[in-house]
Amino acid sequence: MHWSRNVIALKAQSRTIQIFDLQAKQKLKSALMSEDVVYWKWFSETSLGLVTDTSVWHWDVFDPNQPNPVKQFDRLPNLSGCQIINYRVNDEDKWSVVVGISQQQGRVVGSMQLYSRERGISQSIEGHAAAFASIRVEGSPLEHKLFTFAVRTQTGAKLQIAEIDHQEPNPRFQKKAVDVFFPPEATNDFPVAMQVSKKYDIVYLVTKYGFIHLYDLETGTCIFMNRISSETIFTTAPDSDSTGLIGVNRKGQVLSVSLDESTIIPYLMEN
Repeated sequence: MHWSRNVIALKAQSRTIQIFDLQAKQKLKSALMSEDVVYWKWFSETSLGLVTDTSVWHWDVFDPNQPNPVKQFDRLPNLSGCQIINYRVNDEDKWSVVVGISQQQGRVVGSMQLYSRERGISQSIEGHAAAFASIRVEGSPLEHKLFTFAVRTQTGAKLQIAEIDHQEPNPRFQKKAVDVFFPPEATNDFPVAMQVSKKYDIVYLVTKYGFIHLYDLETGTCIFMNRISSETIFTTAPDSDSTGLIGVNRKGQVLSVSLDESTIIPYLMEN
């Protein structure tokens, strides 16, 4: 379903993607892919990202000059055998990330492919959840473009925040790598979703078991952690004001999480 319009993208018979305008009750576009489409998602107001068995495609649904999806890049071998759970593109349309998970030796392993459109190269990363962000920091005349991701391995869990596309005359943004806490009883828990609040510069990290972690984007400092659902949260999205996130769990409950502006400063001062 589109973010803000009554437009839906449906898959038929594994390889056909059809776009319907529900309000006008008409089919806008249809495309037959040469491979099975394993994941598809709106990544902007106009465009759909399609992941097939071997490659990634973009489709500007509202551009009459783009009747079919356009191939962007090939999938890396590290995603072979993975269930694709997310695809994201940064605001400048220069970077993409494909996220997949697989069962290996009794645990869920996260695999990501980070792709630079300008360089035409990909990097394989172990990770379960990822997001792109921008931040303006003191001493930097321009925004820093960031990539943040979380991973849980056999030895521990980390949130990492790194700069992509460094811009002069900004100083370099120092890469952050901070521990992500999991309770002893949550041995099989792992990150499943990440959203970054543009308003507050806060990373919201959600785990499969329904825990939420809030981190300061600039420093990587953990601000808050709590459990918001006893059921698995399987999808999230930023809220309309980009202050927090909304999510849906396996019971069909819709959850909304954001900062309370009236209490956050006293809370931080005390903790």
